[in-house]
This record gives sequence, structure tokens and C-alpha cells, in this order.
Amino acid sequence: MPDRIPEFVQLASNHAFLFFDNLSSLSAKMSDALARAITGDSFIARQLYTDNNDIIYRIQLPIALNGINQVIVKPDLLDRALLVTLKGIEVGQRTTYQDVWEPFEQEKPQMLGAIFDILVR
Repeated sequence: MPDRIPEFVQLASNHAFLFFDNLSSLSAKMSDALARAITGDSFIARQLYTDNNDIIYRIQLPIALNGINQVIVKPDLLDRALLVTLKGIEVGQRTTYQDVWEPFEQEKPQMLGAIFDILVR
């Protein structure tokens, strides 16, 4: 997550979807910027090497936030959010890394082949 709004605007203007992982807090200014970017708004910056020219960034994109604690606390961003709370996996229900990735590795060539078949069409 960028610390400053101009950095956030630059990031958002070059992506179709933003995902910020492992957040523990969110500043009030960044919360407001996220709310504006989700519903669509404009951000203005001075054009480099000019005294009086502006660049207008029009941003509207989906944004996902992830954290152990509830990071969103301001009502305007909460109103625009879909909150998903996941339960922890019980120790007896957990699978090993090998149990998950071994079947995937066996199927990966067929999946890649299917993706490439679609791409060439």
C-alpha cells in the first residue's frame, strides 16, 4: 500500500485491479482515496516541467484488501466494501503442501495446452 496519495494514483492509473495484502491499518486519507477510486473519481496532479498544466487521472477500479484485523473502519469505504471473513482451518483438517501441489503438477501440462489452444483461436 503506498504511503502517499500521488503514489496511489500513479499505481491505480496503470492497473485494472489492485490487491493489497497483509494490511494492519489504513490511514484516513488513504481510506478516502480508496473509496473515491472504487466508485470513480478524478485525481489531479501538476504536469511535470510545466508551471500551470494539470494532468487529470480518472480512476475507477476494483480494489481488494487483505489483513488479519478489519482494516476498513471509515463508513464511506465500508459502504463500498464486500467484507469476507474466513474461518481458520482446524489442525486435523489441514492438508500438506504436497497434497495440494502434486495433483496440480500432474495436470499442469493439460491445463497449459488448453490455455494455448484457446489463445491461438
